[in-house]
Amino acid sequence: LVNLATTAVATALLVAVAVFVFGVVPPQHPVQFLLATLLGVAAVFSIGLLIAALAPRARTATGIGALTFMVTLFFAGVYLPNFLLPEVIVQIGEFVPPGIASIKQSWTGAGADPLVLVAMAAIALGASALAARLFRWE
Repeated sequence: LVNLATTAVATALLVAVAVFVFGVVPPQHPVQFLLATLLGVAAVFSIGLLIAALAPRARTATGIGALTFMVTLFFAGVYLPNFLLPEVIVQIGEFVPPGIASIKQSWTGAGADPLVLVAMAAIALGASALAARLFRWE
């Protein structure tokens, strides 16, 4: 809950600084932006919970989490711009949490893809449920 609150405050500060300090045009669909961001963050957190539930040690969970983060960055187009990636990678990347494409689309005016939002919600619910089922106290 603390991490979610921290993420919400950080996102609000990021948007405020972008808009008011740097003059970036605000999100064109603010409700969709908020929904896409919340569902994306929930999906990422739930994957983290699943990794923690499955990993035998905290150090192992950290390594798996870092690797997962790097893969997510690849699919989001951080290492290579999307126009350089094969179309199949770009399409897969739209559904990899946190669903960066829907966040960008809701900011730029196209609107978030409802299918991606449903996928983020399903990942969040499914991974959280699986993590709760598999978590073990030692």
